[in-house]
Amino acid sequence: MKHDMITEIENLENWLTINEIQVSTYIPKDKINHRGIQASRVIDNIINAIKIGDLNAIELGCDLVVLNRHIPFGRTLKSNIFSSLKAQAQYISSEYRKKLTNLATVFINLPYPPRESKELFKLLSKFENKYRLEVINNTNSNTREAKRWVSYLKSRP
Repeated sequence: MKHDMITEIENLENWLTINEIQVSTYIPKDKINHRGIQASRVIDNIINAIKIGDLNAIELGCDLVVLNRHIPFGRTLKSNIFSSLKAQAQYISSEYRKKLTNLATVFINLPYPPRESKELFKLLSKFENKYRLEVINNTNSNTREAKRWVSYLKSRP
């Protein structure tokens, strides 16, 4: 278990390093002496910036979730990113809409979709119909969960 947490922290720290310039404005002023918590606080700041329509934060949030890596507090952080993006859906590029659609297709076909998929499907409902149809038409799973989300996506205007 300890190795998993270290791997999760390293995944997030590597992403932060790769995106060092873009994330620099979201680094908290005060430091916490815990790598995982310190790194996840940067993501919390990105989430808060997404909520107010910060285009850089929207792009960073999309980038982090489409990587679909294990990160500390991943379920919560990813759910919060998807939820924040819902109100800013009009600012998500077509490239990220496609990548998010691909991720939703992966999730819906899993025997047990991750908890954050709920917020991803809600985000998808804010996109144009072609993205929802892409998920619906590529759903191969017959699970009750998959059927429920297909029904949800079909019911969107």
